Amino acid sequence: TADLGEDGYAAVRGLLTRAAAEGLVPPLGPDALLFPASS
Repeated sequence: TADLGEDGYAAVRGLLTRAAAEGLVPPLGPDALLFPASS
């Protein structure tokens, strides 16, 4: 995967937060976009 950087992750989080507000996806947890994902 490409490195999105802080701005990229902020943009993705913003889009997913808006989608969750519309009921399209479940809400993101606080650690949803952390990388690497903890096991």
